[in-house]
Amino acid sequence: MEVNVKREVRNYGIYNLVVAFVMVPLGFLNIFLTEDLKLTAIAVGSILLVARVADFVISFSVGAIIERSKFKSGKYLPWLKYTKWIIYFAQILMFLPFEIPFALRSVLIVVSYLLINVTWAFVTTVQYGTLSIVAGSDMDKRNKMMILGVRLMTVATVITSATNAPVRNLIASIVGPKYQYLVLSIIYGLFYVVATMLLANLIRPYDGPQVNTGPARPQVTIKDMVKCVVTNSQLIVNFASTILVFLGMMAPMQIVMYYYIYIQNDPQLLLMTLAMTITTLFSLFTTIVGPMIGLKLGRKKAMVLAQFLSTLTSVAMMFFGGIHIAVFIGINMTTAFCTAMYSGFGMGYIIDVGEYGYWKTGIDNRTVTMSLVNVPIKIATFLGGTVAMFGLGIIGYTPGMEVTAKFTSNFMYLYGGIPAICTFLACILNGFFYKIDDKEAALYARENREREAAKAASAGASV
Repeated sequence: MEVNVKREVRNYGIYNLVVAFVMVPLGFLNIFLTEDLKLTAIAVGSILLVARVADFVISFSVGAIIERSKFKSGKYLPWLKYTKWIIYFAQILMFLPFEIPFALRSVLIVVSYLLINVTWAFVTTVQYGTLSIVAGSDMDKRNKMMILGVRLMTVATVITSATNAPVRNLIASIVGPKYQYLVLSIIYGLFYVVATMLLANLIRPYDGPQVNTGPARPQVTIKDMVKCVVTNSQLIVNFASTILVFLGMMAPMQIVMYYYIYIQNDPQLLLMTLAMTITTLFSLFTTIVGPMIGLKLGRKKAMVLAQFLSTLTSVAMMFFGGIHIAVFIGINMTTAFCTAMYSGFGMGYIIDVGEYGYWKTGIDNRTVTMSLVNVPIKIATFLGGTVAMFGLGIIGYTPGMEVTAKFTSNFMYLYGGIPAICTFLACILNGFFYKIDDKEAALYARENREREAAKAASAGASV
């Protein structure tokens, strides 16, 4: 098969650009539930906790489901086809603005949340699988795909940062505030349909019906998945550090809009648009410089250093982020620069861990490993969302409240303190216990491909 590397790298990047628009409406979810529907922060946190725990339990089996499925059209492609419209309609269900009894509203939130996030777990696994099989053991190609993907995703973030609130406000002026988020979900959900088509086109030469022409894939059980984790020390380290890192990210993300609405008195979120546009434009610059630094340092050293520096910026956010919006922006820009040194290689770390497990045990659990990356993210999501919303309620938030100096101070301790603690612990964990450097990662990938080639040759000879 003739391979056009530049085209594949470009197409993977374009997928990341398009898919970044999909979840824009969910960025307004907490605001919709509290400010529009007048649910308390504690109620929202409790409902979403139920949804997130259920999501975690269900998503744990995603890798096994993909491995056990026997679709004739491929291993990954069918999942893109069958999930194409689920997220689209689930977001619409989430933002129904009608008067609904609290119990029914709670059920709708949980159901739609599960439809969105469980589906997303399948898509993420397919995305990781695409990167693995398209790049193979070519580490340079893999790095190029990951880096361009992050850069174009950052471009999308620049665009959404500059347009989210203005588009929301424009829609509100046309259809009224009651229906603004519903219409927003209808528009942005179409990006998911386009994204699945782009990813399917990229993976099709590697994953069509031909994947079922060889020996049957082994059946994967829950026992196999547990064994996949406990026999892979590097996967355990990756799990723990990923939970911490994403917990530090998810918690402030859940309450950042409250910072602008209450701390900065910006109910229209126009100041947020300006601040996020500046920050994400700078982040675009960091996606060019950061990976260059990361490659020079080596991906492990870059990760540990970045997490240590990010700890310092989170501490700065606790004490100085509420003083002025310019200080808040400056701290976020510094954090973005630190994070960019290793975030572009995010998929690479879990692929390395999967290759390490295969290399060490001879058992190919790479797809299961890639799907399990959802598990720590799901844990971090329900912990981060719950802690942030409960914390918001504990420090005294109520819709339409008058802000005091004490509330501002407590809010910034909540906003900066959680990521400071989590990122520092992740830094310690990765610094002392994560062992896979770039040379070892290349070795594992190469020897695993050689092992597969030998097996294929042996199977062919026996026939």
